Amino acid sequence: MKVYIRQSMLLITFIILQWANAQPYLPVGPEKALLEHKEGIIKAFQKNGQGLQPLAKGQANFDALYYKLQLEIHYDPNYIRGKVTGRFLVLNVATDTLRLDFDDALTVKDVQDAAASFQHNDQTLTLILKRTYQPGEIIEVTVVYSGLPDRGGFGYFKFGYMPDDSPHVWTLSEPYGAKFWWPCKDTPTDKPDSVDIIVSVPPGQLVASNGVLKEVLHLDSVSVFTWQERYPIATYLVSLAAGNYEHFQEYYHYAPADSMLLDYYVYPGYMDIAKDAFKDMADYLDALSYYFGPYPFLDEKYGQVQFGWGGGMEHQTMTSIGVIHPNYWNLYVHELGHQWFGDAVTCASWQEIWLNEGFATYSEALYAQWAGYGSRPPGMEAYHAYMGAIRYAGERTVFVEDTTYVSDIFHKVVYYKGAWILHMLRHIMGDENFFTALRQYVSDPRWVYGSVRTSDFQSVCEDISGYDLSAFFDQWLYYPYYPVYQFEWNVENTTVEQAEVTFNITQKQETTVYQMPLDITFYLLNGSDTTLVVQNYLREQTYTFYLKDIPLTAKLDKDEWILKQTEEKLPDNIPQAIKIRLYYPNPFNGKQTIITENWSNQRSKLQIYDLLGRLVRELTPVTHSRNLEFFKWDGRNERGENTASGIYIVRPILETSPDKQVGKSVKVVYLR
Repeated sequence: MKVYIRQSMLLITFIILQWANAQPYLPVGPEKALLEHKEGIIKAFQKNGQGLQPLAKGQANFDALYYKLQLEIHYDPNYIRGKVTGRFLVLNVATDTLRLDFDDALTVKDVQDAAASFQHNDQTLTLILKRTYQPGEIIEVTVVYSGLPDRGGFGYFKFGYMPDDSPHVWTLSEPYGAKFWWPCKDTPTDKPDSVDIIVSVPPGQLVASNGVLKEVLHLDSVSVFTWQERYPIATYLVSLAAGNYEHFQEYYHYAPADSMLLDYYVYPGYMDIAKDAFKDMADYLDALSYYFGPYPFLDEKYGQVQFGWGGGMEHQTMTSIGVIHPNYWNLYVHELGHQWFGDAVTCASWQEIWLNEGFATYSEALYAQWAGYGSRPPGMEAYHAYMGAIRYAGERTVFVEDTTYVSDIFHKVVYYKGAWILHMLRHIMGDENFFTALRQYVSDPRWVYGSVRTSDFQSVCEDISGYDLSAFFDQWLYYPYYPVYQFEWNVENTTVEQAEVTFNITQKQETTVYQMPLDITFYLLNGSDTTLVVQNYLREQTYTFYLKDIPLTAKLDKDEWILKQTEEKLPDNIPQAIKIRLYYPNPFNGKQTIITENWSNQRSKLQIYDLLGRLVRELTPVTHSRNLEFFKWDGRNERGENTASGIYIVRPILETSPDKQVGKSVKVVYLR
């Protein structure tokens, strides 16, 4: 899911912008701020005192196989009637009860099939079975219920109005909201293999849901829509939206002879802008299929349905979208990315929601690389610019320690720093290995269409790269903030052939010492640059390099592959004198290069005297680096005349004190 602060800066998945008018074009500009959906989640949970609950007692003993949802939607007054059938496999021990998650606001009217009676309290529906079921047996139960869901106004199952004032409903069940409108085992760790969703609505309304629309019956008083999802699906991804929608379809041609349905449901009056806003959907699919492998639900569809909250929610095969405008390509890419990461492979625990949100956020940067970003053409410059725009690391950790508070689950550190983890991993592994790992991870038969943990992704990356990535994942998932690198460097010895450089790196952060490869780039006197990679794993480390020319400047991680802070340190005891470090060739005929070391805040000059003490020439630097200044002397005097062959004295001074020598003189030999 995702939320926005600005048109160009994306935030999280879910947004809480209620539709206030019926204008088909949302007024959007670069500075247009949208409220974050996560704030709505936080407030709703605080208001209702709702926390995230573990599995009900005994739920680990059965596996959900199938659900059939039959819902009647009624308006004025608003309520639903439901009939849900579920099949469950008994796993470990014999049982005569079955516990489902189900909110107390809805009234259970009857239980059928294997259920004899029930108890309903504390958001748990306990079904007392007609007999004892042994491990390996399948239990089928049916629950009949009615009432008004969403008593707290949060939006799990929301009655509302379209811009034309016609009634409609929508659902949004992440993280644990399915139980607020249908009885189920509400956890991402247990996906049913398939779900049927049968919805009855007043005539004239349409229903959008997961999977494939198998049948529509138009009866005298109702229309009945039957949707079938035949891929495993997490309960929080089961969704529906119903109302007086305008509907259009397109096709994504993923092969010369094959195509997939693109299915769109929008509010009345939004058809034109929706066609414009969604016109690049095939390109989004091409891009993400290139990076991640084929779209995981090609046998069904990809759709988008407009609902009453801003932003979007990645309901499987039918994303719910609140903002329809061409500027919001990154929202559409984010939600599409979830079809791979979040839907096809789903985080097994909300503590590891970065496996959903970090990956979907990273999808946006990859599309920027594919299509360009702002004024930047497609390529790495656009990619890096996008990653720079979502740079964030705060006091929280990517791994969510306490899932009691929904605000922690949907904190932006999960989205942004989660995406940066992938960005850094890409540089460490290299493009070929990294994208091979992504494609293998999302299609691995051990967990595709199932639930995953970070250890699963890590194992794939290690197998592909051959690297031990334990330290990498540990430091970036379980510690807040990022490394703070302080570096200092110095040219120790220089000759015509090479320069010896010492480079010291100190990690200044208070948390763990990070173990990372670091790129150090030197920009040399001859106009070239060279990048060296060092392994940095201590609080303080010193490296020695031998370069083919004298470095003018140095940068740590110039391409911003690491989430970090850097600062360059000056020597603790700054020399007051100017030191002539190198002069070559000597003797010379033509031009001589003279290099000085100057740590003062003033530019230096060189005065050249003959052996009789007469001033021959005063030189100013032709270029300089942090502490080095470079001079050229061609053997001429101040009038531009060639001087006589002989020995000359080179004396360093400061611009503001021409009569005061501030360093030792050297002798040079000029030969005509």
